[in-house]
Formats: sequence, structure tokens, C-alpha cells
Amino acid sequence: MHSEGNRACDECEAIAQELSEAYGDAWLSGDKTFREGWVATYKMIGGTENDLAHAEALLPVALPRKDPLRINRAIQRKLVHEVRSGHKIEAFGRD
Repeated sequence: MHSEGNRACDECEAIAQELSEAYGDAWLSGDKTFREGWVATYKMIGGTENDLAHAEALLPVALPRKDPLRINRAIQRKLVHEVRSGHKIEAFGRD
């Protein structure tokens, strides 16, 4: 949703919902290679050299099959709103 220090606004909520749905669509429509690439990318954050090598090997073939631009549009909307408003939107861990 949003960071504790920032009040939520209607746009924050809408963007968080849009991101959640876009990521969900990508996960559901992705094949095994896509899902493995997604998990490998996540493991790169604070991960090891082996995690990086695994992700790099998977990413060129692990593209979402259904509207990959939906995620890109949602992330761009999030970033623009955060810069303009000072809010911090978190799409993961939503109730």
C-alpha cells in the first residue's frame, strides 16, 4: 500500500491495486521458465554471485506471455506518482 510516514491517497491505492493485478496476471500467464526467472530476479536482491548468474541465464527467455507492457505501465505510473507526491507505494504484501 504505502509507507507509514505518508498518507495514502486514492491514486496510491489505485496504483497499488493496478500493480498487484499486473504482477498477478504476469505470474498466472507465465510459463515455468518465466516463473523461475522471476524468482531468480527476486533472489538477486541481496543474493550471491550464483543467484546473479542464474538470473542472467534465465532472463532472456523468461518474458511474460500476456501483456508484458501492463507491468511496465503500472511501474511507470507508480514512479511518476511517487516523485510528484512524495508518497511511497508498495504493491507487495497487500492485505
